[in-house]
Amino acid sequence: MNEEQNECNEQPLFGMFGIADDSGGHLNVNDNDGVNYRQNMCLICGFKPSKYRCPCCEANTCSLNCCKMHKIQFDCNGLRNRIQFKRLSDFDQKQFLDDYFFLEDTDRSIDAFRRDKRNIVKSLETLPPWLKKLRYEARVHEQGEAKPFTCVDHRVAENITIGKVLEKYVKPNNDCEWQKKFALYQSAGFKSICVLLKLQINKYLEIELSNTVAEALNGKTIIEFPTFYVVLKDAKHEFEIVDEDEMAQIERDMQERAYKKLKTNHPSECYNYSDNGDLGNLITSDQ
Repeated sequence: MNEEQNECNEQPLFGMFGIADDSGGHLNVNDNDGVNYRQNMCLICGFKPSKYRCPCCEANTCSLNCCKMHKIQFDCNGLRNRIQFKRLSDFDQKQFLDDYFFLEDTDRSIDAFRRDKRNIVKSLETLPPWLKKLRYEARVHEQGEAKPFTCVDHRVAENITIGKVLEKYVKPNNDCEWQKKFALYQSAGFKSICVLLKLQINKYLEIELSNTVAEALNGKTIIEFPTFYVVLKDAKHEFEIVDEDEMAQIERDMQERAYKKLKTNHPSECYNYSDNGDLGNLITSDQ
């Protein structure tokens, strides 16, 4: 019995921190083995050997649940950092191909983004470069004055709602001159105003204030830039308003007539010029 016990005592003991034996009463720990052991265990539960390594933070996990848990705890998205710095000595054929595919993916993403931007509107007509551009402005006619008060918005983000764009005009502020110009709309408030998108044949489409600029222009034919009319609901009957179905039919007729004019006439004859020589509108229907 004593001999068997001595043989057992001579066998190495495996622990969490490496290999140890009790010969001579000393504990020998192999730090390298301990590090390897810990690296091979699941970082979350710590009880099971790891099976997966996160490409982003390189955390070792044993199961899908632990993998999801590590994303929550470490705020990790699980995606490999493709722009991580690499030493020149570590740059090999694999890294070269990875960079090449990264540039290819970037080019595809840019192309897809451009296509998405083109799909915001159904079609966008631009004026020839030698013609004078129309001014980008919003006009408010004051009662008793013939001259309109002009406000210019050079750029408007497409993800902003129409109501947010009008907020600075409708909501009161501390500027007395501003309040005087927009007193009619500020007293009416959002509940008493409506927004009309002008179509190309002097017809109008009512736009909800909760719609974004992109939603308001989706599927519409635009020449140079869209024109929105902000009117009181009591005066809405003065405008010829159409619904979405009527607008779609109108735009189909406009495209057919414009195509026929371009086939039969010189392109310059398809434009209507005002009395002062400036461009009025692209003629797409008989007016």
